[in-house]
Amino acid sequence: MIRLSPAEFDAHQKRLAEMKARANVTTHVCSDEEVLGFGQTGVQGADRRRVDAGPAGRMKAPQNAPKSRQRSKHGAVKTVVDGERFDSKLEMNVWQALRLREIAGQIRNLRRQVKFSLFMTGGEHYGIYTADFVFDESGDARQPWRRVIADAKSPHTRTLPAWQKVKLLMQNNHGIYVRELP
Repeated sequence: MIRLSPAEFDAHQKRLAEMKARANVTTHVCSDEEVLGFGQTGVQGADRRRVDAGPAGRMKAPQNAPKSRQRSKHGAVKTVVDGERFDSKLEMNVWQALRLREIAGQIRNLRRQVKFSLFMTGGEHYGIYTADFVFDESGDARQPWRRVIADAKSPHTRTLPAWQKVKLLMQNNHGIYVRELP
């Protein structure tokens, strides 16, 4: 997490307000809270589990019907572990490793699927980036805990131009470097 002086924070708030007025999008920034965009802020101690109940009245396929599985764009296989849905096996493995680190006390406040709003330099709304993982990591004496935004990326997806643009926009909009795991 980057600490801003009061003057820098005010300038950042003013710039975001101008971008919001141009893009007609609600955004929230606070020096003590992470930026989630669209009027939401991170709440410590809140239930961080993502519950996906699914639409009511969804029709089930007959039990003897073959399941047609469409291959994803990058070959990722969706996985469900302990009632949580993951977009890939890599993301599931990284989540389990981070959970072990949280149990060991190396990290805290581990969450999944945190949304950030992204804007282009002219203030045009680019889209919403959903971070795979957000957590606090133990640091040094000056900054005992620092916020980390991380994404599970394979060697192939790390080089994609769209991902490079999202990383750059996160750095420019929010001052956040997105860590690629594993």
